[in-house]
Amino acid sequence: MAPSCGRISIGAKSPLTNGIKEANAGGPTAQKLDKLGIRAVIIEGAPKTDSLYLLHLSKNGTVIEKADEYRG
Repeated sequence: MAPSCGRISIGAKSPLTNGIKEANAGGPTAQKLDKLGIRAVIIEGAPKTDSLYLLHLSKNGTVIEKADEYRG
């Protein structure tokens, strides 16, 4: 639990262009996922609508929820 040691890397492949991008960030997210025993999250497919979705990970499981209220 050393300060500033948690890093998270997120990569994605665009279904439109087949291009691959990756982003890295610091903060507590990586450490919180580690405490849950999560080493990787793989999401496949794409939504059939133009809605936004939220992926909620917790010790009780995983839930995908609509998140259109966060648009913009």
